[in-house]
Amino acid sequence: MVDGKSVKLNIWDTAGQERYKSTVPIYLRDAHCIILVFDLTSSETWESIKEWHDSQIGSFEVKPLIVLCGNKNDLKIEVSEDDVKEWANDHNVSYYFTSAATGKGIKELFMYIARTLMVKFPQDIGDTQSTLAAKQKSECAC
Repeated sequence: MVDGKSVKLNIWDTAGQERYKSTVPIYLRDAHCIILVFDLTSSETWESIKEWHDSQIGSFEVKPLIVLCGNKNDLKIEVSEDDVKEWANDHNVSYYFTSAATGKGIKELFMYIARTLMVKFPQDIGDTQSTLAAKQKSECAC
């Protein structure tokens, strides 16, 4: 629930693996949001996510919401918060540090995404009650 409204997010996880690289544009074509997840304990994943962003996002006609997610913040990190903050500011994206192991920051990340998408794409927000009423009204009992 976000501001009293039920929100459903459809999430496609492309795992960032090389073998899925060619299919990523198919998943992202109509995406409203892209979460770029990198491992805070690996500077290699940080460099990789920046390269991916620069090579992929520029080709989009409609810019989706882009959110950086530095995961594993419960461990000893290699990627500095200052580097992430600077890059995020330079590229006009938000960033969150999370831990899948402890759950820290996960709720905040998805609440931010849901609230932002409700503002950025209001035309895609359906009124569940109105949709249900219209469907029931249109059903024929013949």
